Formats: sequence, structure tokens, C-alpha cells
Amino acid sequence: GEDGLEEDLRSASASHPELFTASVEEEAEETDKDFYAFLNVSPDCSMEELRAAKKRLALVWHPDRHSKMESGQLREDSRAHATAKFARLSYIVDVLTDPAKRKLYD
Repeated sequence: GEDGLEEDLRSASASHPELFTASVEEEAEETDKDFYAFLNVSPDCSMEELRAAKKRLALVWHPDRHSKMESGQLREDSRAHATAKFARLSYIVDVLTDPAKRKLYD
């Protein structure tokens, strides 16, 4: 349920703080270089693997999941970062799931 997801987010932020502290600009620059790295899939991945990666990351980066942190304080910077990551996720998945766009990207 939702409590389990919140625990997963706390665990992920503790074990991989760099994923939650990079600036939006740094992340966008890194992602521009490699869409597959953003999704954590191989360049020869299937459509099913892309869909699974999208679902997994959408759960992590949905802006509504970043409105409060552990202390309960509102964190607009965290929400803005999550919004940017979620938009980037949508863009990347749009490119990689369209065969013509994917071929151009590759």
C-alpha cells in the first residue's frame, strides 16, 4: 500500500542520496546523454521492459509522493524536482516507445 511505498522512498533516499539531491539541471544534462540509463534498462530492451521501468519510476517520481518529507514539512523544492523528473520520464518513454523516434535517438 501507500505506507510501503513511503517506506521504499525513505529507504531509497537513504541508500542513494545522490538520486534525491542532484539538481534538476544536472539530472537533465545526464539524462540527455542516455535515456536508457535514466530508465535503468539496456539499449536493446523490449517494450515490456520499458513499460515496467516507466511504472517503477512513475511510482518513485510522481510529484504527489514528494509533497512531504519524513519530518512532515512541506518541501516545494523536492516536489519541483520530482515534477521535473516525472516530466522527463514521460518524455523519455514517449521517445523510446515510438519505433521511429527510438531509431532516431539510437
